[in-house]
Amino acid sequence: MARPTPRSESPLFDLPIDGESVGARELERFEEDPVDFVGGDDAPARETKGQAAGASSSGADAGVGPRFLAGLADLAAHAFAGLIALFGAQALGIEAQLRHLPALGAFLLAFSFLYTAIPLAFWGRTAGMAWARLEARTSQGELLSFGQILRRWLGWLFTLALAGLPTLLCLVGGRSLADRLSGSRTRQN
Repeated sequence: MARPTPRSESPLFDLPIDGESVGARELERFEEDPVDFVGGDDAPARETKGQAAGASSSGADAGVGPRFLAGLADLAAHAFAGLIALFGAQALGIEAQLRHLPALGAFLLAFSFLYTAIPLAFWGRTAGMAWARLEARTSQGELLSFGQILRRWLGWLFTLALAGLPTLLCLVGGRSLADRLSGSRTRQN
């Protein structure tokens, strides 16, 4: 007789293996609102420190000014990482040339994703967002899922490519392009 293995509390190991695991109720929830769909009713809820202490996450939506400051701080961190990469290559005897630009761009994209994804997954904010006292959560006040973080990062890249103009969307409805793509809300603490 085999001992039953303990069920992991991590949502990573609770992924459905076959199509039968997804029930009709979850499918109905997805059809109603695919952006806010996080998982089934039996999906483990991630509790935050503020929610555990009874604090509500119903702060005001962040305006353009704090979002702009947070974006500038995060952009400065990216520029600093790029400079470190250039100085590191120079210290290794590699002369910076135009043909090395795609490799630097790939490094900065990888850095950008990790810089954004890890802090958002664990704390709901990047370093720039923490400096500007901002926090990104779902509309229910939970931490963002991996899919939401990926869409938020892509929205940030698109906003950066358009020189920050999509940030002006937060003047209409209080949500930026990254918020709208990821189904999240950026609140000011």
